[in-house]
Formats: sequence, C-alpha cells, structure tokens
Amino acid sequence: MKSLEGSASSTGGTLIVNVIGVYQLPAPATPTPSLPLITVTLKGPEGSSQGPTTLSTSTPKSKHPTHLSYRYDTALTFSNVDPSSTLTFNAVQSGATLGSVTYDLTAVPVSHPSGPHHMRTELELTPSSTLSPVDSFPRLKLSLALTSPYRSAVLALQSLSKPYFAGVDAVVDFAQPPLAAAWSAVASAVNPRYLVLPMVPVLVVAAVLTPPLAGLAVIGLPLFLPLLVITSLLSLLLAGLGFTFYVSTPHGRARTSSFLSPHLSSALRHRAFQSLVYSALPPPTPVAAVKPLLPTEPGPRLTLCLLIDFLGSSSYLIPFAGEAFDLFWAPAQTLLLQSMYGSSQPNLKYVSMAEELLPFTDVLPTACVGWVGEHG
Repeated sequence: MKSLEGSASSTGGTLIVNVIGVYQLPAPATPTPSLPLITVTLKGPEGSSQGPTTLSTSTPKSKHPTHLSYRYDTALTFSNVDPSSTLTFNAVQSGATLGSVTYDLTAVPVSHPSGPHHMRTELELTPSSTLSPVDSFPRLKLSLALTSPYRSAVLALQSLSKPYFAGVDAVVDFAQPPLAAAWSAVASAVNPRYLVLPMVPVLVVAAVLTPPLAGLAVIGLPLFLPLLVITSLLSLLLAGLGFTFYVSTPHGRARTSSFLSPHLSSALRHRAFQSLVYSALPPPTPVAAVKPLLPTEPGPRLTLCLLIDFLGSSSYLIPFAGEAFDLFWAPAQTLLLQSMYGSSQPNLKYVSMAEELLPFTDVLPTACVGWVGEHG
C-alpha cells in the first residue's frame, strides 16, 4: 500500500486516510486517456490557524472491466490534525471534477498510535453539475484512523502505577505462601462439626440480648446516631482500602480487566471521554465529561433525581453538623443537574447551589423539580 504524507499547521493528531476505491464514476464531459485521481483536502475548523492541506492518490491500481470503477489502496497521512477538521474528497480526471463530498472528522474516534482504530466507511460523491445526469451516485470506499498520544497526566499515571503494582505483587508473593499453608493446616486440623458446640452459648446470648439492645438503640437513637455514622464511615473506608488492595493484586487485576474492558471501550467511543485521554483533543468541561454517563430516558432520570434529593436531605440525619456535608454535596448535585437539565433550564444550577448551601433548605426537591420541568 502506497503512503503519501502531508502536514497541517497546528498541533494535533495524525490522520491516516486509506482510499480503497471509487465505484460508478460518471464519464467525463470530454473523453480523455488519463485516469481519475482522488484528492483529499483537510481544512481546520472556523477560527483555526490550520490552513487547507491537499493530498492526492496515485493512479489506480486496477479498473473494473465494464464500469468506471477503480481501486487505489493508497494511504494518505496528515500530521498535526485538529480533530474538529473537515475532509473534502474530489474525484478529478484531467483537471475536471467528477464528484465531491465533505466529511466531518468529529465522527472519527481517536485512538493511540500503538493500536490505531481504522473506521471503514462509504461516502456518496455528488456529481459535478457540468456532467450529464446519472442514474446513481458514485461511491467512495475508504478507512480513517485518527491517532494521538496520551495526555501527560495519563502518562504520569502509567508511570506511577508500575512501581505501585510491582510493590503489590511483591507483597502478594511474600505473604501468599505462608497464609495458604496456615489456612490449609487449620482446615485440615479442625473439623467443622466440632465448632457447633462452642457456638451454642454465643448464639443463645445473642438471641436473648438482641431485643433489649435494639430497644435501647431506638430510645438512644439521637445519641447513638453520630457514633453509628462515624462507625459506618470508618467501615466503608476500611472496606474501600481492602477492595483497592484486592483489585491491585494479579488475580484482582485480571478479574477487573475482564469486567471493565468492554465498558471502557464503549466509553472511549465518546469524544468527551477521548478528550480526557488523548492530547490532540481539548480538555473537556466537567459537564461534557459527566453527561454521557447520565440517563436520558424519563424513568431512569426520575430514579436518579429521587436519589439526588434523598442524598441532599440526608444531612438532617445529624442536626446542624450535617450541614457541613452540603459543602461537598452542593457542587456534585449542581454538576449532575446542569448535565441533565442545563440546556432546557439554565437557571436550575443556581437554585441547586443555593438550596444546598443555605441552612435548612435541603428539604426542597430541586432535582425532581428539574425532572418535572423537563418531562412533566
């Protein structure tokens, strides 16, 4: 496959346009012995400093015996490409344009150069107005691959993860053999049937004391609630640390990778997530990054809004002290509501922020009010 290269004027990604072939071209107005070529013009978005760059295929490798269809298999490479650019394809023969079409690069997913994603597509060329009317539009078959290096933050995260995972692997290699041997020794030495008898007194005491302890807990709920909340938070923290360590082990990484890989591949089809990873794209706004994750149907959105209002009112579980929770929850709630209803209700974000930051206003169902305004 022949490859031709060109350069644009701004910093960006690398675009590989593989022109496969063109089919059912109209005949030129004046017979000519020359063969048609496909020119590709890359043009940056409005306001961009990237000027038009044009590359052309070489002469076709083969021609259909009866139709005006040609195969090229030529790769055209553009460097420093703005991912919001457009491509204009022209079928040209002896200086005359037989057909043309413009294609927007925002439809092309960005991938890494180590594993470029070649998107195959077929475009209809609009025949030139100077030619005779045709029964069918000519078709251009091609594949497009837009690649970009990772962002510096992603590269830094990769660099930090290598020694971290190496340390976890070293801990697992050191601790696993003695722990496995100890567990095997205990399992072989202790018969489970002999554990039933010592457990009987414990079960009896639990059965007798559970009701009065539950009654005391109900009576002293205002006193015990802060302690319960603190204990629950510490338990969640310890559980989170334990889960993080497990998914960092070789076994945990394998299971996590098999579960997350399809979801990550699906997420990276959206430009908002691609812009988090690849340096050729502008950094996304928080709303652009969150919006693809949120539901769009009324039913799932109502469920999410009920959950948002429930979490917003949960600060009343700890009177007065719970208001401090609003300092952290207010930006998160406002981001979620702006992502769902910002286009139709632009002032809802101000209501959400005020409702969470002002004292004793958390009971207002701002999220559900937004849902009614959108879907009611």
